[in-house]
Amino acid sequence: MAVDHQEFNHVIILYVWDGTDVEPSLVEMTCTVQAREGQNFDSVADLRPEGMPPLSREVIATFPPFGTVLPVVPDLPIENLPLKLPTSSTWIKFRNLNCRIQNGIYVAVFLHESKISILSATSELVTECERRYQGRLLDNSGGFLPQWIPTPLHSLTVTDYEHIPFSTLRQILSYSQVTYKFRCLVRVVSIVPPVIEDFCVQKRSSTRASEYIYRLRLTLEDPTSRIHAYLCDEDAEYFFNGHPATDLHDATVIKSALQRKINELLGVEEHNLYGSAKSDKRCNPPWIKCCLKSYYLQKEDPWSSRCFKVFGTILA
Repeated sequence: MAVDHQEFNHVIILYVWDGTDVEPSLVEMTCTVQAREGQNFDSVADLRPEGMPPLSREVIATFPPFGTVLPVVPDLPIENLPLKLPTSSTWIKFRNLNCRIQNGIYVAVFLHESKISILSATSELVTECERRYQGRLLDNSGGFLPQWIPTPLHSLTVTDYEHIPFSTLRQILSYSQVTYKFRCLVRVVSIVPPVIEDFCVQKRSSTRASEYIYRLRLTLEDPTSRIHAYLCDEDAEYFFNGHPATDLHDATVIKSALQRKINELLGVEEHNLYGSAKSDKRCNPPWIKCCLKSYYLQKEDPWSSRCFKVFGTILA
């Protein structure tokens, strides 16, 4: 089903949905010096495929809560596209699409040989998609569960709010209140800073040179979206099961313990090391439970300054 389309840099991007989840892709564990220099707290490059525009909260709110929304981009001039693009809520059928992975996110490509046709709302393909999706809604009465999640789920984390149903990241991004608390099932696909020694920084307001705090930014992913969530201060110490913030350049024991936990969190194999100078590797992060809290930085512009942070979660 077509759910939206936008023109960006003279390219039409069509967003489509059928109620299913894309299979999680392997994640590049970037360890080169160049990759490290490109990872910083201000970068949003890993939240969407390269060259894609950000979607507003109002647009995201029009999408169904479950299921991947797949961007379809043309590999041909805009004048060669079908004369009439499908409108929102129109069921369509594609043939001969290509598929790419950009920044770990799936993108469909409309080629010269690709075809698109409009489907009747009563066609067998449409009714089957709707039947499967309604089944997902009934099965997920306790919250969102990705289709590709292993059963039973063995999460590396435990939350303080196990009774709260899971939300999708799309539901979180489009939620009507700027501040709220959520619980979700996600994969951690990236961490900034990219080296463990930099996880702790000296507290600026402290008069003691030895006082440190955690300061991390996680990129979280589920089949519906990606977001950045900060992990700082007491929430980070709680997350790391009580390991105190300190100068990790000197604290060998704590650094080794954090190394093991981060390797598990990112799905890094034991013979590799997160943040090492080895060649890039591909890893498969596990699904974890996570509590998120939304907040804002600017009272006069809360929605534009909205951020997320991890809280109430322990990496056991």
